[in-house]
Amino acid sequence: MRTVLKLILIVIIIAVASLVALPFVVDPNDYKDEISSQVEKATGRNLTLQGDIGLSVFPWIALELGPLSLSNAQGFKADSFAKVEAAEIRIKLMPLLKKQLEMDTVVLDGLVLNLETDKNGKTNWDDLTQADEVVKEDAKPSKEKSGPALAAISIAGVQLTNANILWSDASKGESYQLRNLNLDTDPLTPGEPTAVDMAFDLISAKPEAKAHVTLDTNVMVDMENQQYALTDLAFTTIAEGKTLPFAQADIKLNGDIKADMVKQLVNITGLSLTAKANNDTQTINANLTGDVNANLASQQTTVDDFELTATIKDPSIPGEQADLKLTSNINADLKQQTLTLSALMLELEELMLNADIKASNILSDKPGFAGNVHIQPFNLRKLADDMNIELPAMADSNTLEKLEVKAELEGSASHINAKQLDVTLDQSKLTGQLVINNFAQPAFNFKLKLDQIDADRYLPPVHEDKAESKPAATPATAAAGGSSQLPLEALRQINAKGSIDIGKMKATGLTSENIHVTINAVNGLVKLTPMRADLYQGTYNGNVNLDARGDKLKLAIDETVKGVQAGPLLQDMSAGEDAPVTGTANANAKLTGVGASVDEIKPVSYTHLRAHETEADL
Repeated sequence: MRTVLKLILIVIIIAVASLVALPFVVDPNDYKDEISSQVEKATGRNLTLQGDIGLSVFPWIALELGPLSLSNAQGFKADSFAKVEAAEIRIKLMPLLKKQLEMDTVVLDGLVLNLETDKNGKTNWDDLTQADEVVKEDAKPSKEKSGPALAAISIAGVQLTNANILWSDASKGESYQLRNLNLDTDPLTPGEPTAVDMAFDLISAKPEAKAHVTLDTNVMVDMENQQYALTDLAFTTIAEGKTLPFAQADIKLNGDIKADMVKQLVNITGLSLTAKANNDTQTINANLTGDVNANLASQQTTVDDFELTATIKDPSIPGEQADLKLTSNINADLKQQTLTLSALMLELEELMLNADIKASNILSDKPGFAGNVHIQPFNLRKLADDMNIELPAMADSNTLEKLEVKAELEGSASHINAKQLDVTLDQSKLTGQLVINNFAQPAFNFKLKLDQIDADRYLPPVHEDKAESKPAATPATAAAGGSSQLPLEALRQINAKGSIDIGKMKATGLTSENIHVTINAVNGLVKLTPMRADLYQGTYNGNVNLDARGDKLKLAIDETVKGVQAGPLLQDMSAGEDAPVTGTANANAKLTGVGASVDEIKPVSYTHLRAHETEADL
């Protein structure tokens, strides 16, 4: 037995001694031509080994390569497909006897990889992939069952230094360069996280831009269970370019990313995207956070606790600065082509909007949406002041202190329908429905009700030294009046059809109630008919036609006043002074006029004009 053990020990010593002595007996540099020949046979490319090959066997099987290059495919511009200044691969010998692969840090220095696409869309790596396919076809699968070739694989790390990857596409006229790539990793063990530190410069010729990118994260790759993860991800880039929307942009991305490809699930927790962009006049600071859960099989994605905050500085915007905050929960279903924004809240300065919106057909050329919107009460006058917007002078400086909007919406890329519209302005409330079709050339349809309004509060203040006595304004004369030059072009642009009812209105000191106006305007022809109102215990009925299709405005008015009490009317006209005349007034009139301005327009035809007073006291 002792003799047998001695023999075994001697054999082992001889084997180990042979492995140790092998590098001294065999010079791998003698086989350079044979290695190049085998590579050319397999790939059709010429492998040039310029430096010496270093080989050792025990305790590591180590291969060290000096400068080498692989020739490019025929018809492409670059001198070589790939170049490497130095490479080092080390594998422990003894664990191999147990079918365990233990590798030291893989070192690759000075890689230059040229990727090209010609004008016909052919790439300089097509032949390499075709060669791989031929090898797979030639390899016949064995019917005999066998265990795994390796029981375990362990790599101490990867070190990639001074690498450059150059890519050009002649079919699109594009070229990109990934330069100064440096990559360091901790040990690579399947199913276990490893630290990865990477940095590189990205240069683009079209569009002309460049960026410096860094990546620091822990990577987990489990090929057997098809599970992958990036934890403690820290990605940064600084990009700049003359053709970019901003001269410089700094972007940071943090979070944890996990993917289970068996279950087709991707999760991103703690997502934080920060961006700062600026040019000569504009600066944007933005931050986006949320948690993303995606089911690739069902094509459903949710974003919980989505939040976007941004500060925009721009001399062209009111106040030169705007602060924005947007929060929501997002649900996207690509199979159903739906996108839901629930509990959406938008804050912009003094403005706060709440909404629930569902979009449909989001991947088609005719997307639509539906939902409800609530703009919380805010002080419009203060908001305008904060944003340096000058409002027109008004008789009452306490107006525009409360504005609130509620609506149920549905629409598309070309129209919007505000159903159950509810607008509060100071002490006035407007309700009804408003539809806008064809945003390019808007057409309005509406049915609105206004409970009451004191229009005098919103009109310019009247100065006593300039105050003049004016005749009572009926709805028709109010509609026909205005600035001296008539807005013919604006009238031609109006495309509207609908009605508005006003419970009570005060204008130019006069009060009317139960006002009804029907509007039909298209291509410069505006019809206000019928118009009705209760006026000082009497009634008003009128029809107004405005024709702006020609060089001058054609005006036609047909109105009737019945049972109007002259005393209260004249008292309001004289700002509360006792009326010199009392009684009941009845009148009707039909007239037409033509002109390009208020001064020019004159009645050219009095079809019927009659005024009658009864029970008058002078």
